[in-house]
Amino acid sequence: MNDNLNMNESVEVKDRFNIDPSTNKRSKWKFIIGGIIFVVVLAVIVFIGYNRLNSDPVSIYKNTINDVYKLMSNELNNENSLNIDILNEPVNIRMNAKLDTNISELKAFNNLNYDLALGLDYKNKKGAVNLGISEDNKAIIKLLLSIANKKVNLKSDELLSKTISLGEYDLFKDINLEDINDINLEEMDIILKEMKNILINSLDKNKFDVENTKIKIGNKEENLKKITYNFDAENAERTVKYVIEEMLKNDNLLNSLSKMTNTDKDTIKEFLNDSLDEIDTSEFEGVEFILYVDVLNNVRAASITSLDKEFLHYEKVDDLFKITITGDASLDSSYNEEMTINIEEQKDGGLITIYVAKEKILEAKITENDKDYKIDLKVTTDEVSFDGSLKIDNQKYTKSKYSGNFDLSLNVTVDKKDYDFNLKGLLSIDNSDVNVVSDKNSIYYEDLSEKDVEELYDNLTNILKKFNLSDLLEM
Repeated sequence: MNDNLNMNESVEVKDRFNIDPSTNKRSKWKFIIGGIIFVVVLAVIVFIGYNRLNSDPVSIYKNTINDVYKLMSNELNNENSLNIDILNEPVNIRMNAKLDTNISELKAFNNLNYDLALGLDYKNKKGAVNLGISEDNKAIIKLLLSIANKKVNLKSDELLSKTISLGEYDLFKDINLEDINDINLEEMDIILKEMKNILINSLDKNKFDVENTKIKIGNKEENLKKITYNFDAENAERTVKYVIEEMLKNDNLLNSLSKMTNTDKDTIKEFLNDSLDEIDTSEFEGVEFILYVDVLNNVRAASITSLDKEFLHYEKVDDLFKITITGDASLDSSYNEEMTINIEEQKDGGLITIYVAKEKILEAKITENDKDYKIDLKVTTDEVSFDGSLKIDNQKYTKSKYSGNFDLSLNVTVDKKDYDFNLKGLLSIDNSDVNVVSDKNSIYYEDLSEKDVEELYDNLTNILKKFNLSDLLEM
C-alpha cells in the first residue's frame, strides 16, 4: 500500500513543483517544502476526527498535526515488534515450507519439506546458509555453507563425507551495517516531535479561510465548515525560512539528525544555512490544504488541491476513512490517461483499488487482527490475469524473536492457461547463535582426491536426477 501511495505522492510533488535536485541550486529548499507538504499530507489523511471544541481554524490544524504525531510515535514505540541489535547480536531467519504447483517444470519439487536458514553475526564476523530438503522424513540433501574468521567451508554428508574448504574470503569487508543500525527509533521519535512542533508554530493565521459549505460524503450531503490553508509562494517562502531558522536553534533536533544521518552537527548546520540563502519560490505554484469539519469540529473530509485541481481527497464515513489520489498514469506528459488510487479503511482491514482510464487494473484487500494478516491481490490487464494471496497467522512477537505461519498462493492466467503455485510453512527470526562449519579436518577443494571427486559427482548427479535437473552437469 505504502509503495503505491509514496510513489504517486512523489510524482505529484515533482510534476507540480518541478523539483529536480540535479538541475539548480534551489533543490535544497524545494526538498524542505516537499517535506513540509508530506507532513501536512499525513496529518490530513490519517487524522481520526476526535471532538474539537475550539473552533479556531489554527487550533484545528494544530490538533490534527499533534494527533498524527501521537499515532506515529505510538507505532515507533510499539512493544509488539522485533528489535534485534544487528551490530551486537546475531540474527537468524528460518523458513520451513512445502510447495504445491501445477507448473510442469516444478512438479518434481512438490510435496517435499524445505528448510532454509540464513544467519549473520556481524560482531563476530560469521555468516551461514543452511539448506535442507527431505521427503517422508528422509533427507535428500542437507547443506551448510558458512564463513568464520574469513574461512569458507562447506559441509554436506549427502554430497561428500568430508568437510570441504573453499578458501578464504572477507565477506564483511564491503558490508557496513553501521548505517542501518543508525535507524534508531528513539532518535526518530525525537525528530518527529521537534519537527511537529516547528511545523505547528509555522502556521500563519492570516492564511486561513473559513466558510460554510455543503459536500457529499459517502452517499449523503452534509453541511460543514470548510477551512482552507493557503500555502502559496509567499507563505512557502516564509514557512521554509522559519522552519530552517528554528531547526538551527534546536539542539535536540540537530543531535538526533546527526545520529540518524551519521553526519556531524556543523555539516548539518552548513547545509541548512546554505539552504536558507537559496530560498526562491518564484516557480512555486502553491497548494491548498482543506479540512471539512462538523459543528463539533470533527474532521469529516479533507482535500489537497493545486491550480484548482484536487489530487488527494479524504473522507470519513461511519468511522472508516477513504482516500482517493488522482494523477497521470505516466511520467510522460504526452500520456494523458488518468490514474486513480482508492484506499478504503474497512472494519477488518482495508481495500486498495487502482484504476487507469476508469478501468480497474488492481485490487488488494487486507484483512488483519492482532495475530493474523491476509492480503488478497488481483491484477488484470489485456494479456495477463493474476490472483494471489498471502496469509500470515499465529504470529508471536518478542523483542528478540518472531514466528508466524505463512501461506502464499498464486494463480496466473496467460493465454487462457492457468498456472498455480502454493508455498506454505513457518517463518521465524531470532538472535540465537549462528551455526557454522568446523574447519577441523577440512580438505581444500583443490586437494580433493580422484575418489573424492567421483563420490561428489555421483551423489550430486543422483540428487539432481530427483529434480529432473541432471542436465545441469552437462552444461
